[in-house]
Amino acid sequence: RSCPVKYRDLPVRSQLAVTVWQIREGRSETPLGGAVLPLFSKKGHLKTGRRKVRLWLGKEADVSEDSSTPGKLGQEESGSLERAERAL
Repeated sequence: RSCPVKYRDLPVRSQLAVTVWQIREGRSETPLGGAVLPLFSKKGHLKTGRRKVRLWLGKEADVSEDSSTPGKLGQEESGSLERAERAL
C-alpha cells in the first residue's frame, strides 16, 4: 500500500517521529522511548539508508521545532556505540 503523500511534496523541515510503547494486558500503555529524525538533509536531499538512532528513555517523540528527543547521536555517543558493537 502506498502513502498518499509524495516525498517531493513534503516540506524540507519534515520529520519522522517514533515512539516505542510498552503494552501489557490490563495495564496502561507507557512509552519506552522516543526520537525524532529529520527526513531531509540541510541541502534538501532525502536521507536514505540505515541510521543509528538515540532513543530517549521514558519519553514520547517530541516534534516541536526545538525537540527534546532528537534522534541524532552525538560524536561521543556514536563512538561509544561503535566500540560496544565491535566488542560484541
